[in-house]
Amino acid sequence: MAIRIQTPRLEHSLSMTRNDLIYESPDKGETIYARKAGSTERVLISMSEKAWSRINEQEQAEIWKDIRGLAKTNPSLNDVLDRLLVVYNLIKKENSL
Repeated sequence: MAIRIQTPRLEHSLSMTRNDLIYESPDKGETIYARKAGSTERVLISMSEKAWSRINEQEQAEIWKDIRGLAKTNPSLNDVLDRLLVVYNLIKKENSL
């Protein structure tokens, strides 16, 4: 199972649509990046659980801090986080029964 990093901000940050992006993986699919043709700037859009587990807890904490900060000004990201919290709470409640 892959962890999806992609957000609507991806197209905005690259000023492109999905069809205009080049997708590449330097590690045989563990991480997938998107970039504009001719550009070296790339955006991480997907990471396998194996790749995610290699990131230490501090880095994960920083990523979640950044996500929460972006969610304050990005309604799409805020909506996804709200839905994630609902799923989390349902699973937590189910496991405690």
